[in-house]
Amino acid sequence: MSRKNIFRVGFFVNSSRVFQDGTSPIFISITIDGERVKTTMQQRIAHSDWDAKRGLPRPIARTQQSTPCLGMMRTKANQAFIALPRSYETVTALMVRDAMLGRDLDGTVRTMLSAWDEHNEEVKSLIGKDMSYTLYQKHV
Repeated sequence: MSRKNIFRVGFFVNSSRVFQDGTSPIFISITIDGERVKTTMQQRIAHSDWDAKRGLPRPIARTQQSTPCLGMMRTKANQAFIALPRSYETVTALMVRDAMLGRDLDGTVRTMLSAWDEHNEEVKSLIGKDMSYTLYQKHV
């Protein structure tokens, strides 16, 4: 009998940190089987615009850019939670957070440039087989 993970994604405002403009940072909380990880969303909102009960901006404040960002992050977390079991037997909240933020599981951030550099190394290894040196130079 397989054990089903309990997975939750929620948002909250850190009310203990208030900036000079009266806003506070929005955090995302990822919970799997009671293990919780939280990270900042790099977004801020006024306390009066935040509905703490629902964990979302109030309808009046939804015209701001934070609401689409929250939905996108929730979707990324869900996609990571679904994709990670294909490669790993045990999935943790930390793994989901790192995957949705584009980090490798060792905590390093994988950028477009690092991915392109890996691609270029692969092209370089194929010079004389499937690729020409001129094509490699174009990629670089």
